[in-house]
Amino acid sequence: MSIRPSWLAYGHFFVAVAEAKSFTKAAVALGVPTSVLSRRVAELEATLGLMLLNRTTRRVELTDSGQRLLARMRHILEDAQAALEGIEEYRQSPSGLIRVSMPNSVAIHLAPPWIMEFNRLYPAISIEIDTHPDHVDPVADAFDICIHDMPVQGGSRTVRRLASFNRGLFASPRYLAERGVPRHPRDLARHECICLGLRTPGRATWTMTRGSDHVTVDVAGRIALVSPDLGWAFAREGAGITAIVRNSYAADISEARLIPILPDWDYEPLIVSASMPDRMVTGKTRAFLDFFAQKMMVAKAAMESLGTGSHPQAAD
Repeated sequence: MSIRPSWLAYGHFFVAVAEAKSFTKAAVALGVPTSVLSRRVAELEATLGLMLLNRTTRRVELTDSGQRLLARMRHILEDAQAALEGIEEYRQSPSGLIRVSMPNSVAIHLAPPWIMEFNRLYPAISIEIDTHPDHVDPVADAFDICIHDMPVQGGSRTVRRLASFNRGLFASPRYLAERGVPRHPRDLARHECICLGLRTPGRATWTMTRGSDHVTVDVAGRIALVSPDLGWAFAREGAGITAIVRNSYAADISEARLIPILPDWDYEPLIVSASMPDRMVTGKTRAFLDFFAQKMMVAKAAMESLGTGSHPQAAD
């Protein structure tokens, strides 16, 4: 069955009657004659071939079909209202508060100059930043945007991929002097590995890639973290082998405080993504997301342009 756009407008009348449980009260609230309201709802019922309302002289009650349509129609009308508000925001100037969650590493190393530039471009937008753990949910925790550096699922939210960063394995000279240098990904099973993200306590699975070769190895470690910065800090202290974005700690690598392990192999890439509640995105949120995505791609290009040729490598 095809419903013309005009019938969607009649849904607004139906919702008003269903919520007021009265044609008279709904007509007053909408500012239309009761006869017009009654006729439009009747036309909607005829189009659907369903009775939506049980009418009595005293009140109006929803049928089972009416209950189901009411729940869906409310969402449709809310989305339509959000769409109109979003267009109005673009027509004027985006304004208001944006609540953003992001990992601590992104908030400290990347975000400050970006946010300052964004504020200059959009002076009417204010930003609240919270460095929640990565598993924060924009719907449950009432955020407009959540930036993630761990895999996320859609569910009740919209997910947009922002950038992918190449990662490698690194360790300190002290750790390598004590435990030896892995020569193949399978050797990692005999080493102390600092694992990032949610995992089975004490163990994790790492996938290493070299061209078309893929090796998956079960590793173990006494330290598990959710912050790449902590992984870097513990690796510098000799706690074990960690995965970090290549060139993200250039000074430590160039001065041999961290040594690349298996430099011909890549660890699983770091995927940075943004998630938002699964509803119409407002103008202010869209402006922030587009700006942040563009800055993330610039950061990726800058890191990749550094190259790895001058990095020291683990010795025998």
